[in-house]
Amino acid sequence: MVIGIGIWAFIAYISFVLIWNLVFKRKLAEAMMIAWIIVCLFHGPAQFFPALEKSFLSGTKTSSCLSPILFVGMAALMEETNIIGRLIDILNSVLGRIKGGPAYVSVLASALMGLISGSTAANAATVGSITIPWMMETGWDKDTAAIINSGNAGLGVSLPPSTSMFLMLGFADVAAFVTTGQVYLAVLTAGIYGIIYRLLIVRYFVKKNHIEPLDDAQVPPFLPTLKEKWMSLIIFLGVAIPLLLTTGPIAEILRKTAFGSKGVKAIDIIIWVPIMIILAVVMEGRQYLPATREDRKKFINTLSKKFFNVAPIIVFAMCGSAALDSIGFGKDVSVFMSSLGLSNLMMVILVVIVVECVVGPLNASAATMALGPVFFLILKNAGVAPACAVAVFLMLVSNQGAIPPSSSAIYISCGISGSEVTQTFGKLLTRYAIPIAILATLIALGILPTYY
Repeated sequence: MVIGIGIWAFIAYISFVLIWNLVFKRKLAEAMMIAWIIVCLFHGPAQFFPALEKSFLSGTKTSSCLSPILFVGMAALMEETNIIGRLIDILNSVLGRIKGGPAYVSVLASALMGLISGSTAANAATVGSITIPWMMETGWDKDTAAIINSGNAGLGVSLPPSTSMFLMLGFADVAAFVTTGQVYLAVLTAGIYGIIYRLLIVRYFVKKNHIEPLDDAQVPPFLPTLKEKWMSLIIFLGVAIPLLLTTGPIAEILRKTAFGSKGVKAIDIIIWVPIMIILAVVMEGRQYLPATREDRKKFINTLSKKFFNVAPIIVFAMCGSAALDSIGFGKDVSVFMSSLGLSNLMMVILVVIVVECVVGPLNASAATMALGPVFFLILKNAGVAPACAVAVFLMLVSNQGAIPPSSSAIYISCGISGSEVTQTFGKLLTRYAIPIAILATLIALGILPTYY
């Protein structure tokens, strides 16, 4: 049995981050930077500097690197102008009497938005822009709001018709054993389990945090509130415009015009959502922006501190992921798994563990491309029904938003809420990543039934 260099690099990467940050209590940005350098060292002395340069350029040019920083600026402007306060008054006039209403909306909206965007990061961005501030304004602490949003972010991957599902159906090794209809039903069943669990965990958070519905006196009347504060709804345009331009009938029309399919593809949701919301906030709340030189200086100082808390972590996390990808981490995992001679039960458990480790540094599409066909065959050979094997793999991949330290959804959510990133890691693992992995295991073993 040969363990590839990519696996050793990954073990060194994760181990160093955990030890440096949790044992030595050093800053996460510092841990991520050194861990990235360590992965580049695994490329060998002659390739160290080329690997360093290539992974830096590859990591920093991704939208996942820039978008969390934009969301920090967006959140600061929203706080300064209090546009969310005005929007929350409208939302509370409708749902204010429901305990934890914003968190339940987050689950269902994440399921719907995830189907549209096909991206965990985009899902965290579009839904979190509204629901995180709403939760914070109605009694939720900022860390829990970020945790719920990150934990929900992968829902679109585990529900049909997701991008990853179609990628799986496009592999010859998968298509030879299943039909689209069988996969659709199996993935839908597994996705519903995921939605039910997330709704239950919201209920747990509601009780644990003693979230109460608003008093009747605090629930503003709907029509007067809407009449007075309707302009705050412009924030929804910041989410809607990029979505409409990239999905649905408007996008189809644009693809057939001079704008073309390349033009549509060039509109990156997780970049344009914060930009459009910033424009909307400035338009609606310009009278609340700092007017004096002293106020502007104070605002810029606060904003710069938030940027420098988030930006280094994001940059080094993306660079580390790029370095692992270039050393062949995904390929080495596939080869290693194929060479093992374990029992069916142990093979299913090992698949679950390995996929959950991989989807931290790799996004859903990359993990599907690198590991999908091999892990499908491993699960099938371990006695898992073919359609069910696809559903299990996608459910595991959907955990990407909840697995630290490299998931961009976590940084986006924390950028919106203002949370310290490391404060969310433990609860994301124990409340979302591990339970969802257990659900996937139960589905693979036939304990939780699926239909196909």
